[in-house]
Amino acid sequence: MALVRASAIKTQPSCLRLEDEDGFYHEFNTLVEELRTQERMQETLLRQEIPGGPRTSLLASLASDETARKVEQRHEKLQSIRMLRQRVLTADERRTIGSAAGSGRSVSSDDSSKWDEVCSLRTGRPAQAASGLWPLMCVDEGEANSKFFRLLSLGVDGIEKEVKEFVSAFPDDPEVREVGELLHYILHEGTCEKGYDNGVRDQGREAGLRLEYFTGHKEARRAKLKDAHVVALRLYTTKAFKYMNTPLRDEERAGEGRPCVLAATTFWADEGIKRLRQGNAPEMARARSERVL
Repeated sequence: MALVRASAIKTQPSCLRLEDEDGFYHEFNTLVEELRTQERMQETLLRQEIPGGPRTSLLASLASDETARKVEQRHEKLQSIRMLRQRVLTADERRTIGSAAGSGRSVSSDDSSKWDEVCSLRTGRPAQAASGLWPLMCVDEGEANSKFFRLLSLGVDGIEKEVKEFVSAFPDDPEVREVGELLHYILHEGTCEKGYDNGVRDQGREAGLRLEYFTGHKEARRAKLKDAHVVALRLYTTKAFKYMNTPLRDEERAGEGRPCVLAATTFWADEGIKRLRQGNAPEMARARSERVL
């Protein structure tokens, strides 16, 4: 039977310090010490020639194996919790977000920044989070629901159709027309830099890359993104983002039951982000201890 040696179990002080508040540190160390005691007892019995020695040694080995399994389970749990508690944001990023949420003002002086429309940190309500985007976008019932699913069934064509309808509804709005132009760029043109009031499109990227480059990218394949996910995400990184974000924060619109203007596109972008997060999530590394027979 395999035996995990106590001497092979490695821990990091930072990890143990974090877990101490949950009681895992004390339990873990107790089990390790128990395993070491049993190993010393087993080695002593193996060296001594006494009646029943082999049987006693076997029992000691079995007991030691059971403790070893418990130690390994606790160690894996400690490692998992440590990874879950790792900070995603840097100290500067946390201060910036905290400052913006506390002051109720944008973190940027640029009037075209994405943060300007946030103004305060909003996390939503638990009931909304549990229900998903559909009710919040007011496309969960009736004709709006039927139209929403028709557009989703068309994939990229559905995004194009939705954006065209949006542009047609506001023909005199230059920013809305710009959304249509940006989608045409994403679908039918090669990459090239172009300045906007909120940044430079595809800055630093190789010129001439077409949609097929992005849909076939290794990150897109790893996350199992469909073409519609990629198109929606590309569009979201342009000035079109505000026509996806702002309606979701508009409680008056939601209260009146008015559907979001780019509901299907927003859905594809949201699902694409989730798939990318899932594809890039760190694996819970199993602590591999030295095993001896």
